[in-house]
Amino acid sequence: MERKDVYGLIDGERAYQIERHVELFEDTPHSDENHSVGDWLIFMQEHVVQGMGSVYGLDTDDALNQVRKVAALAVACMEYNTTQPRKVMDKKIADVIAKSRDDQT
Repeated sequence: MERKDVYGLIDGERAYQIERHVELFEDTPHSDENHSVGDWLIFMQEHVVQGMGSVYGLDTDDALNQVRKVAALAVACMEYNTTQPRKVMDKKIADVIAKSRDDQT
């Protein structure tokens, strides 16, 4: 699977999460920007645990569904909490990152 396709899956999951959140909490003031990084990690941990249970039950498809959810929750965490870019020390790594970005466009 190409990275751009993976990012498409994550974007789709994130859109679903936003839509679902509005459905569940439309009458209740509830705001994701109030969640701490720790809150987001706990949300992600819950889905990691579910994914591990799926692996134990030999359900790879559901395990990957949980991975997709965790990836989208990580995106949400970074949307609401200022996240610094990785500091690249090595030119070889910087070239790999640049090539990866070029491949996505």
